[in-house]
Amino acid sequence: MAKVKKGDLSIRIHTNRQDELGRLTESFNQMTGDLQKYLEDTVQKQKDLNKTTIKLYQTQLNPHFLYNTLDTIKWNARINQIPEIAILAENLAVILRRSISSRPFITLREELETIESYIQIQKIRFTGRFLYETEIPDQLEDCMVPRMFLQPLVENAIIHGLDGCENGYICIFADQKDGVLSISITDDGCGMDREMVDWINSDNPFKRDGHLGLYNVIRILKIYYGQEYGIRAEVTKEGTTIALRLPVQREVTDV
Repeated sequence: MAKVKKGDLSIRIHTNRQDELGRLTESFNQMTGDLQKYLEDTVQKQKDLNKTTIKLYQTQLNPHFLYNTLDTIKWNARINQIPEIAILAENLAVILRRSISSRPFITLREELETIESYIQIQKIRFTGRFLYETEIPDQLEDCMVPRMFLQPLVENAIIHGLDGCENGYICIFADQKDGVLSISITDDGCGMDREMVDWINSDNPFKRDGHLGLYNVIRILKIYYGQEYGIRAEVTKEGTTIALRLPVQREVTDV
């Protein structure tokens, strides 16, 4: 009973007694067996729920971006008849292929390739009004990360952070320490209001209109990795930084 109290539900007592103590022992064995099965079923159900939830969130990662991109292609085709149309279509195809992939996790290298395609589209849409660069050590590029989890953050930096800027700057930086992968997206734009910063930095942010993609990324990180991981926002005179923390993983087990 002391071992069961500490969480060991594999305990079984073997006896040949036929008296009351024997019946009590059989009841004890049945109870621990039922508890063990219930716990295993509960854990499996939670795994299935987490896997389904992550897939649901990833299918919702900002469809507005796809609509705006298609709209850009349409107007370029009607008005300009210029080569940018091919660039838009090519990069959009890369993003669509990645977004409908059945793999919930990909390498950081693949995620950055998706971001590069996204940046090429947005540079045409905003006539190249910003500079984009990355500072990613080669040894981190094979780390496994949730698919399409950086795109909403980069989009937020472009659409909101660089709003009104003539020459903006966005940088993705990554490093690791003590088994933790840190990735930050920094822009030198107009900043972020305190209410938004507090919302991002809260332990359990509520769903917020206009920021579904960001909300989904926060939930994905919390569901899969735990409460100690997630996103933090910081605003300084130089701009806004969104920092992500997740464990360094070269392979991902089942959710």
